[in-house]
Amino acid sequence: MKVVRLKSHSKLASLVERIAALNNQQAEIGYFEDSGQHTLAKMSYAALAYLHEFPIKGKHPIRPVLGQIAPMQGEASNRVFFKSLLQDYVRIGSKYKVEDVLTSVGRKWTQKGKYIFGNSSMLIVTKNPTPLYDTGELSDNFGFKTSLNYKIRYS
Repeated sequence: MKVVRLKSHSKLASLVERIAALNNQQAEIGYFEDSGQHTLAKMSYAALAYLHEFPIKGKHPIRPVLGQIAPMQGEASNRVFFKSLLQDYVRIGSKYKVEDVLTSVGRKWTQKGKYIFGNSSMLIVTKNPTPLYDTGELSDNFGFKTSLNYKIRYS
């Protein structure tokens, strides 16, 4: 009988390390304190987005965008995306890093969020004659950052 010894750093151990590296990492999507201010509204993008979601009754029409993103999380296409992303990440010999995974997630959700702006089929129709997508500035400043790289990215 031949005895085979495993190397001290086996493929299984490497896989466990790669999966553990994802623990407590995140991609944040939306508006951030350090994004600056909306030129016309003279307030932060986060505050303006909040006003769209939760308007002051009688002063502002409701124009929810951020609330429209949450239901997309359960879509089958998202499950396929995440499964494929994780398979690429854990594949033996993969050069895909944790930051690559987080960036892929951030980009996907940023694109989904930006798609909602100005999309009348996804937004509540209001009596307000001014559309949500006035200048594109609010949409342009919808971005993401990761727990490994706190720089805001917009695409």
